[in-house]
Parts: sequence; C-alpha cells; structure tokens
Amino acid sequence: VGWVGLGPWLDAAAAAWQEGRGRRGDVRAPDAAYSATLPDAMPHYRLRAGFENLALPATSDASGFSGLNGELTIDENGGRVSLKDAATTLKFPSVFATPLAFESLNADLRWKRETEGWSVSAQQFHWTLAGSEGSCQMNLKLLPMAPPVMSVTAQVSGGVRQEPGSRG
Repeated sequence: VGWVGLGPWLDAAAAAWQEGRGRRGDVRAPDAAYSATLPDAMPHYRLRAGFENLALPATSDASGFSGLNGELTIDENGGRVSLKDAATTLKFPSVFATPLAFESLNADLRWKRETEGWSVSAQQFHWTLAGSEGSCQMNLKLLPMAPPVMSVTAQVSGGVRQEPGSRG
C-alpha cells in the first residue's frame, strides 16, 4: 500500500524501515492490536509506543533521520506523532545537498482519515536550526485524484549561520 501519494521518497523510507536497513533507537512500552473480521473489509489496528534516539539512515533513493524522541499513536483512522525536544538530523538527499541538523525540534503532527482522503496537520512545530528559531502551523488535505492543498503559517527569527566551507 502506498503512503497516500506522499511520494516515492516516503515509500522508499517505509520500505527501508520494514527491511531494517540500519535502523536503530529505543522503543518504549509498545502496545499494539490488530483484527480483521472479513477478508475484504478494512482491518482494525492500533499502535502506541514511545521512542528515543530513533534513526534510519538515508540512502540515495530514500530520506533518513536520526535523533528522534517522542511518542507515536496510530490506528486505521489516523494518528499522532509527538516529537520531543532533541537534536535531530533530517536527510532528504534528492532535495537538499546537506542534512538539516536541528539543534532542537518539537512537533505535534496529526493525520486523520476523512470521508474522502486524509488531512494532516501540525499545530505545534518549533525548531532551532542554523542559528535561527522558528515555529509553524500547517494543514494539508490529500484527496483522491486531486492535487494536495496546503496552508502554512511560519514565524522565523535570528540569522542563518554560515557553516565553514559553505558558499553564501
């Protein structure tokens, strides 16, 4: 099953995670349940777990991350991931030449199955990155056979720190 049209990079990252390619970190108190009543009916499932220092290395065709701390709760109708203050690195090799090395990252991301498609939101997203501090709120609608619709409001303060050897 594809990840609701979010792109091949997310599908590749999900496949890498399932295959265990270099993943690491600690998962705390996992609690899961699964049931399928009819062969063609949507199964019911739920998963809740905490995690610390979660990492999945990037490859040439998949994004990666390291240093994620937080909690995850999902079921067939949606979910939430809460990222707790931590130094976190995100790597998107097909988008950015260098990793995004956050000094701190806090976020509350939620997704929900709608009558048609999905809604994704980040009502709290705060970061410190390259000498800047920021926060944003984001809403994304993913509808079948339609382009995504996104709204973002962001506040950023501070300058961008120039890394030694980088071009300005």
